[in-house]
Amino acid sequence: MDDDRLSTASAAALEFDSALALYAYHAATDLGVDALRRLRPLDDLDALRARRRRHEEVARLLATGGGLVDSVEIPFQPALDALARGGELDGRDVVPLGQLLAISLAALARVREAGDDPDAAAPVLDADETSL
Repeated sequence: MDDDRLSTASAAALEFDSALALYAYHAATDLGVDALRRLRPLDDLDALRARRRRHEEVARLLATGGGLVDSVEIPFQPALDALARGGELDGRDVVPLGQLLAISLAALARVREAGDDPDAAAPVLDADETSL
């Protein structure tokens, strides 16, 4: 077979969209829900290897106990959309953005503490406070 992409028939047989919906149900934030729902199979081997490294990094982190972030009921996406539009932000936007920043910094600290080699972090987790 020349085409390595997941066919529509294969995706249906594997119940791919149902599996993504199940994973999205357990996401801690609205951003996680959106990210999970957008996942699609990869047909690029390098991209697949990079994604696998990120998943292995998260698996090592989660093995230390607990989730990467606490579950949060505040929707972050509307505040991020307002920020991206360059419009004025009000208190309803600033509070979720402040909470998102606090959660991100706590997750980053947890990643750094859990790593065997902090310099070997996967690209998705390789960040510092100035990039958040």
